[in-house]
Amino acid sequence: MGGDHSVTYPILKQFCEKPGPTSTVHFYAQSHSWREDEDRTDHGTMFFHAARLGLVAPHHSVQIGLPTWNPESLGVNFMDADFVRRSGHRTDTFDCR
Repeated sequence: MGGDHSVTYPILKQFCEKPGPTSTVHFYAQSHSWREDEDRTDHGTMFFHAARLGLVAPHHSVQIGLPTWNPESLGVNFMDADFVRRSGHRTDTFDCR
């Protein structure tokens, strides 16, 4: 689910309609998880709404490489840019269960 920010949330809504919450792996420079009222969904709030509505399983999801983050994590695992830089490409340094 990539591309323009405006497509991620509707794709998540459609994708999760039948099987239920999904895990996400999010590589980007912003968290897109800022709190916003129910009437507004945009590029900065899409993962907040996805977690709030149960489209995403936060404890089984991860955001990777962000230089900054939202202090309200929603329960999503987080590996900031410094962690990625220190860890290199190793896959055994993070357990997302």
